[in-house]
Amino acid sequence: MQKLAKCKSGNAHAWRKVKRCTGGDLYRPMEAREVLNISWKSFGGAAYDIGVGGGKTWVIGTNREGGGYGIYRRDGSKWTKISGSATRIAVKPDGNAMVTNKQGAIYDYNGSKWTRLSGAAWDIGVGSNGKVWVIGTNKEAGGYGIYRRDGNKWTKIGGSAVKIAVNGAGNAWVVNKYGNIYEFDGDKWHHRPGKAIDIGAHGNSVMVVGTDRRYYRFNHQ
Repeated sequence: MQKLAKCKSGNAHAWRKVKRCTGGDLYRPMEAREVLNISWKSFGGAAYDIGVGGGKTWVIGTNREGGGYGIYRRDGSKWTKISGSATRIAVKPDGNAMVTNKQGAIYDYNGSKWTRLSGAAWDIGVGSNGKVWVIGTNKEAGGYGIYRRDGNKWTKIGGSAVKIAVNGAGNAWVVNKYGNIYEFDGDKWHHRPGKAIDIGAHGNSVMVVGTDRRYYRFNHQ
């Protein structure tokens, strides 16, 4: 089974099935001679959001706290409780996290303390090159405004969405309130096939949680 569509450039873009796991069917790009042997391993614990960067894994837990839920970092085989609370998380190339909380505040962790940044956001993404993007709190047609961190300021990018992730090139992928998926190429947005409720990116890999709550990976052919 394969979901396939053509973009304006003539290239085919597909979400391809890998195998069934606890969460449903998993999809990823398949090369002609690729042999897949994918399994899921439980880390223990519980979480509402997750971020990976610099070899470190962070999560937003399920224990309610002032700004949302507890924040945890994976250290070896255990979870370390980090001060503060939030609702969404992303991880920088240095392995430290950035979060947004239920009040819309944006915080950056430097390894020992949190620093609040200007602006307000409901979601955050960090690329493997360190580029930071957020979903703001200003309502727009597709959800909320989209912003990119350029130096010490936020640059408004056209479009609107509710969830965001950033690829290795520092460009964003978003999902809007209608479930539509878009990729930014540094200049403009491209509508990609399928529907989603959440999105994640690492390097050149992009995965979404579909509206059927199954997992899909995007394939640029």
